[in-house]
Amino acid sequence: MSALGTFGVMPDALEFSGYGGEVISRSLDFIELDLPATAFDKSVDFSGACVNSLSFNVGTEASTITVWPGDLYSSVDTDECNVTIRVTTTSFGEVDPALHPSSTFTLIRERETTFYSVP
Repeated sequence: MSALGTFGVMPDALEFSGYGGEVISRSLDFIELDLPATAFDKSVDFSGACVNSLSFNVGTEASTITVWPGDLYSSVDTDECNVTIRVTTTSFGEVDPALHPSSTFTLIRERETTFYSVP
């Protein structure tokens, strides 16, 4: 069986510079990401062993995400760890109706960088 009617568009790669390998203070420094408009929805996630995760659903519009001092919270004030910033862009494809008439699939492109978080 052929699935010639199956199609999807891979989201464009998002590039963001800065923060990779930097030491950033949770209580003194802010993080600012300028994200371009995209054809598909974007999300931004901050995660690390010593901080509570932060997530932002950005949508398709150009956006600036700002994490202010104190926004990255640690339950132990003295903890230090690597924190990953992950930007995910998601689109949806359609499966040929000959295979399954109501099926879809998801295409995801992720970019990430890591910084060292200190109090």
